[in-house]
Amino acid sequence: MTKPVTFAEIKERAPDGPPDVRVCDFPMGGGKSQSMIRELNMRKAEDDEFRVVVLLSLKSEDERVRRDCPALNFAIPQRNKHDWRSVTEQTVELMKQGRNVATTHAAFKYYKDDIRSIIREYGYSLYVDESIAAIDTDRHN
Repeated sequence: MTKPVTFAEIKERAPDGPPDVRVCDFPMGGGKSQSMIRELNMRKAEDDEFRVVVLLSLKSEDERVRRDCPALNFAIPQRNKHDWRSVTEQTVELMKQGRNVATTHAAFKYYKDDIRSIIREYGYSLYVDESIAAIDTDRHN
C-alpha cells in the first residue's frame, strides 16, 4: 500500500515552487466527483485554452467524465488490437497534441519520469479523483 503523501511533502519536493493543490474531502457519496466535474466545466468556460489530465480510480468513470464535460472533448487512451501503443504512449502523444485526457490511477503508475515536464511544458492541470496516493511523488518529482 502506498504511504499517504502530506501537503508539506508535496511542497517540499516541488523544485519550481509548490503546485496549486486543492482537496475536496467528503465521505463516499458526498459529491466529490461531481464537484470536480463542475470545476472542470467552469474552468473550461473561463479559459478556452484550459488543458487537463484527469486520473480516475475506475476505468468505468472515464465515460462519465467525457459525458459530463462535453466541452473538454476528453480523449481516453486504451489498449486495443488496432493500436499497438501502450496507454502511456498514447497519453503522452495526446497531450502533445493538446488533447484533454482521462485515464486511470493504475495507468499513471507506468508513466515515464518525463510526464511531469510534459504536464508543465504543455500547460496541463492535473486532477486526481478519489486518491492523491495515485501520484507517487518519489517517481514524478
